[in-house]
Amino acid sequence: MLTIKNQISTGKTRKLRGIAFMFHSILLFTVSYLLAKTISTKYPPNELIFFRMLFGLIPAAFVFQTRRIQWKKPTIHRLAGHFLRAVTGLAGIGLFIAGLPYVPLSTAVTLKETEAIFVCFFGIVFLAERFRLPTAIASMCGLVGVAVVCSPFTGDGSSPRGIILILLSAIFSAGSLIQVKRLSRVEEPAAIVLYYTITATLVSGMSLVTAWVKPNLTDFWHMFLFGLTAGVAQLMLTIAIASLTTPIVASFSYLGIVWAIIFDYLTLGEVISRQAALGSLIIIASVLYLSCRA
Repeated sequence: MLTIKNQISTGKTRKLRGIAFMFHSILLFTVSYLLAKTISTKYPPNELIFFRMLFGLIPAAFVFQTRRIQWKKPTIHRLAGHFLRAVTGLAGIGLFIAGLPYVPLSTAVTLKETEAIFVCFFGIVFLAERFRLPTAIASMCGLVGVAVVCSPFTGDGSSPRGIILILLSAIFSAGSLIQVKRLSRVEEPAAIVLYYTITATLVSGMSLVTAWVKPNLTDFWHMFLFGLTAGVAQLMLTIAIASLTTPIVASFSYLGIVWAIIFDYLTLGEVISRQAALGSLIIIASVLYLSCRA
């Protein structure tokens, strides 16, 4: 009897710990998006990605070392899994950064939340999950919300180019999330983040030969903060994914929309239009339903 109570108590503690990590992860991710947006028009996306990954190594390496995580023997299967996660994650970040200059931060974060819809679709295709009609209807409603946000009559200054880039980012991020779920069964969260960050740093570093703008001191400081906050957020998110169920993870991710709207108003003076707000509510309702059904 005492053992059962201890297991329940341990489960609740693990869940609360995961929720705390998720909450702070979303806040830090939104801060990193804001930092990236302030310099996104001055530098090519591959350069911003490189510095995001380079400085993101700091928290990943620190946690890996302090927890004394042992390197596991590399196998082709494990390395292929980490490489796939790195490619999809890198593509998601790159496309998101490329789209930031063309849409308000709140709209960008809202569109990125459609990754939950793509996660449900990928789950059916790649994980052999059961098809459910209510889930399909909710997904279609979510796409209607995207159409409302993307309408040229929203008046929030969004361009079709930015919208397409952000939606492509959501697709790749959904693929990356599924791969993280797979890896978390056999890998420590810190190891997943470290493998990902090292691989992405090397790949984005090689791309600097194609596009590079020397940053000034102020912008370099912004790049450092961008990489550090995103790196800490990525680590917290990976820990949360390993500790929580998918519905809880998805539900908390919608806080990013709220933070983005607040930051848009306080720092950039951007106010979301009524039509964009309506589309955002449709997307949130759709994804919340999908999360409850997960």
